[in-house]
Amino acid sequence: PDTLSVSATDWVSELEASLSDTDSTTESDSIQIDQELEAQLAALSDEELTALAEALEQDEAESSKYPAVPEGFPTTPVWLEDYFDKDFHASHVVTDRVLIELWNQGERDFVGGVRDESTGKVYPTYPNIVYITWNSYVRETSDGESIEVPYVQSWEGVSETIESIIDPDQPHLLFTEDEIRSGAYKTKFPDIKFVDFNDAGYDPATILDDY
Repeated sequence: PDTLSVSATDWVSELEASLSDTDSTTESDSIQIDQELEAQLAALSDEELTALAEALEQDEAESSKYPAVPEGFPTTPVWLEDYFDKDFHASHVVTDRVLIELWNQGERDFVGGVRDESTGKVYPTYPNIVYITWNSYVRETSDGESIEVPYVQSWEGVSETIESIIDPDQPHLLFTEDEIRSGAYKTKFPDIKFVDFNDAGYDPATILDDY
């Protein structure tokens, strides 16, 4: 860097970038970079060298907190995003870590995942699975009898899948009462499996050793 009076992380990142960018350089370019780096380091004060060492150690420690991303993994973990903030995205970190662990265990069909903040459980999302949350209310019939009416309170899944099963004329209604009571909802969309949200999901404490 031309100026070394900036924050440690700024010029450390520039030094790391210069060291890592070797694929497109020739041997003479590499020698030039090494010489420039030596000159830059030689110009540092003891305090700046200490700051550099601490910044590199901190960067290495931060990187070791997160698992390696396996080849073929379908999403980019949040900690690799440019906008990543470890405090703000803490829940997303847990979600991605659980998904990576599931992938390493052989679960390879999901395309993403979500986390339920009320329970903390992580739900992998699949193109052919929709998670549904059931509820019910009591209705009085014409003869004065009270009956319990089941309904789907909410649903969660891949956006393209949800869009394919929602009736645009009734976007709030996934199944009719008759379809639910008869069980016909299970085969209404043959290519989609409906899973009870409360019975699914993964508890991070049972998946991650250090959670």
